[in-house]
Amino acid sequence: VTLSAVMFGQTVLAKACIQAGIEFDGKEAHSALYDTQKTAELFCYILNKLSPYLLDSLVAAS
Repeated sequence: VTLSAVMFGQTVLAKACIQAGIEFDGKEAHSALYDTQKTAELFCYILNKLSPYLLDSLVAAS
C-alpha cells in the first residue's frame, strides 16, 4: 500500500485498485485471501508501470 501512496496518492486498498483500473468488490473486502490477491495484483500493476523507469535508472547507474 505504500507504493500505491507514491503512485496514486491512495493508502486505501480499494481506492488504489479502482484508480489502477483493478476491479474491487467491497463485499469481499477484508477477507484475508481477497485482500492478499488484490494487493498482489496492485503490486504487479505498479511494478509493471515503474519497470521502464527502474530499468533506465539501473542502466544509468552502471
